[in-house]
Amino acid sequence: MSAGARRKHSLAASMAVALLAAALACAALLAAPQRAAAAPTAAQIDTFLAAQGSPMAGMGATFVADGRQYGVDPAFLVAITGAETSFGKLIYQEGGDYSTFNAWNWFWGPTRPLSDFTSWADGCDHVAAGLAGTLYYGAGHYAVVDIAPVYCPDGTQAWINNVSTFMLQLGGNPADTRWLTPSAPTGPAALDLGSAVTLSQGPYYTGQTLKATFALTNTGGQGATWDAITMHVRAPGEVPHDLGSSKPFTLQPGQSWAFTAPWSLDQKGSWYGWIEVEKAGVWTHVGKSPAFEITVADPPAGTLSVSSVPWRARADEKLVASGVLRPAYHAAGRTIKVAYYVRSHQIWVRMGTVTAKVRHSPQQATYRVALAFTHPGQWRLCAWAPPQGGRAAVLSAWRTVTVR
Repeated sequence: MSAGARRKHSLAASMAVALLAAALACAALLAAPQRAAAAPTAAQIDTFLAAQGSPMAGMGATFVADGRQYGVDPAFLVAITGAETSFGKLIYQEGGDYSTFNAWNWFWGPTRPLSDFTSWADGCDHVAAGLAGTLYYGAGHYAVVDIAPVYCPDGTQAWINNVSTFMLQLGGNPADTRWLTPSAPTGPAALDLGSAVTLSQGPYYTGQTLKATFALTNTGGQGATWDAITMHVRAPGEVPHDLGSSKPFTLQPGQSWAFTAPWSLDQKGSWYGWIEVEKAGVWTHVGKSPAFEITVADPPAGTLSVSSVPWRARADEKLVASGVLRPAYHAAGRTIKVAYYVRSHQIWVRMGTVTAKVRHSPQQATYRVALAFTHPGQWRLCAWAPPQGGRAAVLSAWRTVTVR
């Protein structure tokens, strides 16, 4: 999809969200005033998404920041995910290949499964920018009923009903999906964190890289420049892993700025952190402290299985092995290897290694490889990950196959 015009949408009418009462949604839409509604707060979005069981819960600040940046009501950005993927719970997939983090079904790649985003935040930013672009707002399409035929040419009415209902639940107005500029604040510049820091999806294990995203907003009535920002991170034993920037940043009233900070989880135990900014040599907290708390464990053994491979096979038979990685090794695009051995004179001899790319949905990661058993005997299989800054990681128990 080049911003939505070429997409062939078939999910909206078939999802559970399509069971919403269409008459109620239409009545609410007709009753809505013909002006943009006040945007929901980050906390309101977080509460709403948590109630839906969404994997995007905690991303309220991201929705608000992107909505403010591109002039799109955050309620509309959230509502689309509800109509398209049940708030990120039903990601589009073909044959086990998922459109990773694409909660909006924003099909921009050469195929739907290849229309991946690197994170929920990356997807939100792309979709907000696209809605504000030439195909939608640039063409004068501001109401849900005007946007729907372009965004969802198939199942259009169900999409209108569902998106409108979710917008109204968040206090939005389907008749105008743009951001409503609030009345100008008064007083000196003041920074607000908006909501909790958004972290990479857990569970968390040693050896992983964790990414934190948060947005700061100037809620005061004057613009100001801050000299530096630091996210203080504490590992078990109060070991510091601080991240920050000494580059000054300026925010005008109502303006937000999103920050991303990655670091390696090198110890198991409790981690926490908080955010401070510097202005004229004085450091001050922003938001609550701690801003986040997590527990890190060592990766569990045997998290990968070769369940699709039978216990017995025929010589020269070619089989497909597939399995599920959960939860330690789940990064999309990573490589795993499945090695297979044959027993000869009581010694296991490696016959080959098959490489597979990891594919994952928000709930799990999967792999799929082809295996060729060339002659009779006992074969063993094991999956492992190539070294990433250390030794190789064994991801599965051994599986024995008897080849006739």
